[in-house]
Amino acid sequence: MAQKISPLYALIIPVVGIILTGVFIVARNSGKFGELKNFDYATYRSNWETLQGNEYKIRGEVVQQLSQRDDKGRVLAVKLLDGPGRVPVFIPASIRQNFETGQRFRFHVYMRKDVLYAEGVEKF
Repeated sequence: MAQKISPLYALIIPVVGIILTGVFIVARNSGKFGELKNFDYATYRSNWETLQGNEYKIRGEVVQQLSQRDDKGRVLAVKLLDGPGRVPVFIPASIRQNFETGQRFRFHVYMRKDVLYAEGVEKF
């Protein structure tokens, strides 16, 4: 004789599957730059050379614009939201984004020499 599946189990199993799938997708794609490692401010302060050539994501708030040249880009002071401190981030002129004090962004950056260069930005 075949056993029947309880209606409760028939409902719970798909719901749990959907929830787990949703959690996985959110964790994997936390923003546009979800696949990048978080920027390590402590390492940056102690020995930035170890970060050279690597790519990171930064969640930060624009504190002020430090400099700007229309043909090159601008440098922003960014307060980190995932740790202590502020860092300068170079935004090339090719990134056409309006930045205002207090706005929050995700930055895709790479470390070149002693400067964090933005590859992409996403406002949140």
